[in-house]
Amino acid sequence: MPSANYFPLTVLSFKEKNVTVAIAMLKPVVSLAIWTMLIWLNRIVNIIQEEQNNSSTLYLAVFFVISGLILAIVGYLWSEAKLSTEFLASIIYIISFLGCSRWIYRTFIVLQQDYSAGFKTIHIILALITVALSSWASIKITKTMRAEKKLKVQTDSKQT
Repeated sequence: MPSANYFPLTVLSFKEKNVTVAIAMLKPVVSLAIWTMLIWLNRIVNIIQEEQNNSSTLYLAVFFVISGLILAIVGYLWSEAKLSTEFLASIIYIISFLGCSRWIYRTFIVLQQDYSAGFKTIHIILALITVALSSWASIKITKTMRAEKKLKVQTDSKQT
């Protein structure tokens, strides 16, 4: 049996709360994963339709699609108590940082260029949604880790 460090809060807490806590944590994880994959899959389609020869843009889009897929898989494995909350948190923080950085950078570039107001508005909205979902997932996983540590301390103190 794996050590308690590899069980999410849901397994360490009361049995009847397992599903509720796991679903509450997985909502932002799944939302961020799906959002990341959809946005960057759309970018891949745009690159192919425009027949651009910019392979670095294509590689970046593929990287983010794979990142979203990894986040979804890690979130699932966490919900099955096969990965630690700290590992899930690391993945969330990395993907959130990279996604937000890319969207904020790209939005500033778009705003400085001669694009239509609609194009600029769409990029601002996409950036805001990415930042909001990343923040939601990051805050939720941080709260989950804190609750797990508190529960572990309580469990350890009862055993001594």
